[in-house]
Amino acid sequence: LPDVIDHPIMTPSDLKGYRPPDPSRDILLRAVKKVVKRYKGRRAILCVGRGVFADSWTMCGMENLLMSYVLNPGFAKDVGKIALEYNKELHRLAIEAGAEVMILGDDYAHKLGTMMSPDHFREFILPGLSEIIANIKSLGAYCIKHTDGNIWAVIEDLVDTGIDAIGPLEPGAGMDLMSVKERFGDRICVVGNVDVDLLCRGKAEEIKVTTLDLMRGASPGGGHILSSGNTITSAVKAENFAAMLETCRQFGGYPIAEA
Repeated sequence: LPDVIDHPIMTPSDLKGYRPPDPSRDILLRAVKKVVKRYKGRRAILCVGRGVFADSWTMCGMENLLMSYVLNPGFAKDVGKIALEYNKELHRLAIEAGAEVMILGDDYAHKLGTMMSPDHFREFILPGLSEIIANIKSLGAYCIKHTDGNIWAVIEDLVDTGIDAIGPLEPGAGMDLMSVKERFGDRICVVGNVDVDLLCRGKAEEIKVTTLDLMRGASPGGGHILSSGNTITSAVKAENFAAMLETCRQFGGYPIAEA
């Protein structure tokens, strides 16, 4: 995967000569078209996009962006506007190409809390994020919001944007799936959340027990997409990942089957 090695917009003066790339040439669209050709009508077509935050710090640097929330808020909002307009158009093209569900990246938190204050989140990120989600919904697609970490301080703001689902709800960061479903399950679907550390270090039998307990707690009534609590990395044991999937296939019917 490509990685950021430099940032094109470090100061307000850099904005004057900056021209964003053409969304129609984004490599994401080629991937969407390839998947649509192979799976349309057989599988749901999901596409991973972005909101405002991730592309903003990519353009100007994480530290620079977070500092600008305090020292130069106008600069932060100008950079965010670029990310907003680019992603709205990219999502439109992806949905036009056949994507049915947009998964918005942009992690906002670490294990103890959000990377920015909740007030800064609401001022600099939430308005653009809400506009992007409204754009996706107006085009007839569903929207899943992804963010790692402890997001309790802003989870109600995220739900209020109109998202259809939220995840992966990292258990190691205090995001108890059943608590989230109990509080918001009448408004959104919850995604998650077999702990990735367990998938890496545990045994297949432990995965089966954890997955079944999770489904019994979160799946009844619907509104639950089973997944890990974060990305499936190369450290995840293949047999553990397979055990999670097989447990879902075996016991995931309604009502939840007994082991």
